Amino acid sequence: MNEWRDNRKEILKRFQDISVNKHLLLPRDMDFFRAKNVQLIKMNRKPDKIREPSKIELQTDGEAFEGWAIAIRRWLGDEEGDIDVRLCWEPPAKKKARNSHYQRFLYRVIRFSEMFDWFKVAQDCVDHVQKASRVLNLDGTPKILKQPLFIQVPGSIKVVSPPKAISTRKLSEKQIELKFESEPDLILDEIGWEGKMKRQVPIGVFDGVIKSNTNDNDDTRVFPGVGARIDLVCFETRGRVALFELKKSHNDGKSITPKIGALSEILFYSHVIRDLNNDVAVFRYEEGAQWEFLDALTSAKSVYGFILAYGIHPLLNDGKVFGLLNSSFGKTAKQFGFIQYNEHFVCDQKWPKR
Repeated sequence: MNEWRDNRKEILKRFQDISVNKHLLLPRDMDFFRAKNVQLIKMNRKPDKIREPSKIELQTDGEAFEGWAIAIRRWLGDEEGDIDVRLCWEPPAKKKARNSHYQRFLYRVIRFSEMFDWFKVAQDCVDHVQKASRVLNLDGTPKILKQPLFIQVPGSIKVVSPPKAISTRKLSEKQIELKFESEPDLILDEIGWEGKMKRQVPIGVFDGVIKSNTNDNDDTRVFPGVGARIDLVCFETRGRVALFELKKSHNDGKSITPKIGALSEILFYSHVIRDLNNDVAVFRYEEGAQWEFLDALTSAKSVYGFILAYGIHPLLNDGKVFGLLNSSFGKTAKQFGFIQYNEHFVCDQKWPKR
């Protein structure tokens, strides 16, 4: 790696200047190197070691390569011309590569790299991705499998009354979800939609058979199932679905800065739901599966993903960031945005501007 130079400090200074936040940090689990107009992001811990169910969440900074790649392209590219981004990591042993968290990581890498000509898997990892991924080829096409990949339908969820409190500051994230589920027009009026809202929609992926009593290391699980749920989903009558990744504020009412991984979460959820579409059919529901919105998901022609939060990471709070996403992912019928809510549940679509 002689031609590469460590440019972590340069990136950090630029990001801090942009955000006017001297406390903004880059993740310790990533290294950053530059060679001319190419930026390398190196995930510096073995993926199979950090993707244990009890130790890792999709939203953590050290996982969120999508958010950091977009931020680098947007904020460093403006001053120094277009920047290409490469991602590398130390691949795990063949057996450990089947870990469901690692498979989810490979799926995200492939779906992100197929959409941007400026983002690529580093050459040292290309062959590994192609061979190790159980779901997609490196070009984004589905692998030919002996058995279909299934997603479970929602089970029974205990009916809970929505909260009576009028301030989000006094509520848990679950309670805020319940409020928006019971009064969906609080969100939908802002985005100009009509539809029904459901919370905690599962998206765990299984190989051939769904075994709900297995852990995330069981070989039948392709993607993690424990806690793998979309916070809120709106089903609209015009063949569209909207997904909402909800983040709450601090109890003191000050605007929280969600981790940049909020973007990784909503991207992943949108990929999976889009890949449920009958025209794509990477994933499917088991034959005979029943759920009132099953047909709405499998026939949806477009998927919208929103970060729904009191505040957003400063590096993402920019129209050009969402422009980068929507100009590319729009080709696959996916669109993304940010909706801000306040302590009284009043929503405001910040990006993209309506």
